[in-house]
Amino acid sequence: ADIYVYDDSTNSNNTFTDSGAPLTTYTKILNDNLADIVTESYGWSTYAYSGTTHAQTFFGATSTSAHNLHLSMTAQGMTYMAATGDSGTGEFVNVTTGNTSSTRFGYPDIDPEVLMVGGTVATVDTVTGARQSEVTWGLNGGVGGTGGFDPFDTAAHGFAFNVAPGYQTSKLPAQTGTYPYRLIPDVSAHAGGADGVLIYGEIIYYNQGNATYPVGTRVQISGTSCSSPMVAGDLGIVEQRLFTGVTPNATRSNVRLGRVQDYMYSKGGNSSIYYDVTAGTSIGNLPGTAVAATANVGWDFATGWGALNFDGFYHSFLQGKKP
Repeated sequence: ADIYVYDDSTNSNNTFTDSGAPLTTYTKILNDNLADIVTESYGWSTYAYSGTTHAQTFFGATSTSAHNLHLSMTAQGMTYMAATGDSGTGEFVNVTTGNTSSTRFGYPDIDPEVLMVGGTVATVDTVTGARQSEVTWGLNGGVGGTGGFDPFDTAAHGFAFNVAPGYQTSKLPAQTGTYPYRLIPDVSAHAGGADGVLIYGEIIYYNQGNATYPVGTRVQISGTSCSSPMVAGDLGIVEQRLFTGVTPNATRSNVRLGRVQDYMYSKGGNSSIYYDVTAGTSIGNLPGTAVAATANVGWDFATGWGALNFDGFYHSFLQGKKP
């Protein structure tokens, strides 16, 4: 695979007032048109505060510009995904006092064009690596997979795209009828080694190198920032298998999966495609309610449709086709 790294250098001054967000980087990805699949780990500010005074400055215009860039990437056939975050449903609680904003990382979670990947805890055979069981990455350890919805960043604040997309309303009429927002996550993958704990992650990467971590150092990390890249890598293999022998056109649009969540939702609940996660602790209460976001049969706010069986996902595209 060809792997491209796009590094956004927007200001991080701990006041979450950077309205530049990732627009320059999104534009670069769009114009390069090199990546079939893109994964993003960071979230972006959706409104500003200053110290303990909330400025009530909404970044709806900036987020809408980002959304429009995502629409263009979708039109080019790109699959764009992101980590939901590691704060449970608390990420979407409207806080208007104090020195924090619970919607500080609301984008791109609320964008229907972005495949949102939550977190689970998978148990595997230590010898064979075979999957044995999987539960929610709940909040017992202090953090957990983000899920739910954002009732704060709405059309009234400039976020007109934060509505349930067609692929959700068609499959989740009860949930979208009650909560008419972009609901997350879509799917989930292994995020940590214990319920709500970050430090026991299974993902190892090679650092760029510095005095603390010389080049070649292996570092363990955790969180949904691991889940999303894992799903991206596996989708890349699915794409490779599907389009082997196909000559790419000038824009590669004929060898890409595109906004794959439409297809994922159309297959929702298929046990040959999804490992439905039905156990584990809550990731918190849904915003403005006393309803706990827990795992259950089918789509849920804790894990979405669950974890993908990528081999089954690949074969689902072949059903009804000649061998």
